[in-house]
Amino acid sequence: MMNPVSCVGIDVAKAKFDVALLKPDGKYRSKVFSNNSEGFRQFLDWLEKQEALKAHLCMETTGAYGRSLARFLAQQQLLISVMNPALIHAFGKTELSRAKTDKADARLIARYCQMHRPAPWVPPAEAIVTLQALVQRLDDLLGMQNMESNRLEMAEPAARASIEALLLTIHQQIDAVRRQIQDHMDDHPDLKSQKALLLSIPGIGEATAAMLLAFLSPLTRFHSAKQVVAYAGLNPRIRESGQWAGKSHIAKAGNVLLRKALYLPAVVAKRYNPAIAAFCDRLLIWMPPCSQDDFDVWHIEVGLLSYIRPLMQDNKPAGPDGIRRKSPYLSHVLEGQVTTRFSLPWSDLFCHQSFISLRNAFC
Repeated sequence: MMNPVSCVGIDVAKAKFDVALLKPDGKYRSKVFSNNSEGFRQFLDWLEKQEALKAHLCMETTGAYGRSLARFLAQQQLLISVMNPALIHAFGKTELSRAKTDKADARLIARYCQMHRPAPWVPPAEAIVTLQALVQRLDDLLGMQNMESNRLEMAEPAARASIEALLLTIHQQIDAVRRQIQDHMDDHPDLKSQKALLLSIPGIGEATAAMLLAFLSPLTRFHSAKQVVAYAGLNPRIRESGQWAGKSHIAKAGNVLLRKALYLPAVVAKRYNPAIAAFCDRLLIWMPPCSQDDFDVWHIEVGLLSYIRPLMQDNKPAGPDGIRRKSPYLSHVLEGQVTTRFSLPWSDLFCHQSFISLRNAFC
């Protein structure tokens, strides 16, 4: 497919969205539309009037504010890319951008689209959209329950009845949403079979399986286990320059709900799975970190995510045949032919150690 000659940047806010059409001659056409169904239709008509229906449209991920617009544009068979705002922000820094207005941001997004030609956005299936909404709502309700429980501990007698009544309502809603999630996955055979695969992994329960399916589906968009780990923001951010080596942290530039969902399964596996516990003990000898507990949990989280992708691709429960040997590297690790951390570059070390542990724990 030939690249379109025009690019359209879209800056979305709660009540409106600004658009900037960047033409081949470098001139802009800007306009503002209401962020509702009527505004979407007006935007489509404006694109037709500007002869830009074949333009490459680009917008940032702005949560609920831009979700409906992105779906509408995709349904109209327009070429739309939905980008991480951090990419646009970093691109603006390379241009030494000084202005920060909605109109300027829309033009910045258009220039980013023209230079980088990002990949088109593929909207998730309707079943995945529903599952995402349910698991996000469940996470919100659990957060509200925690806040009200903390208030109840210090509440005056006059306020306790109100807090207790609200907690009862929240508890009922939590149960209702959990039943909705269960029924929703049972009503869709693909989700039901994928959930069964995830539950075959020790440490993965119903809540974690629902969260993983909601935000990792479809797994075909990830070409390697490292991409899955990076999507969750669990990849290491190494800080080195010359002879200086700073403290490394996880990047956290990914889906926070995925990291949150994997934390407790990793903690439980570390405490109650003998193979995982032995693996963590080896880590203390191999690579003593500044914060050993957090490092161990992070390593287990990375291992779980690295294991999930080949497991789901092979469509087999956890076991010796549940991992596809996609590369000589994975084959050597699974067969135990790689025995020391010095056999691999540091960038592959976290995968190596996690797979050695998971082979012993799951296979």
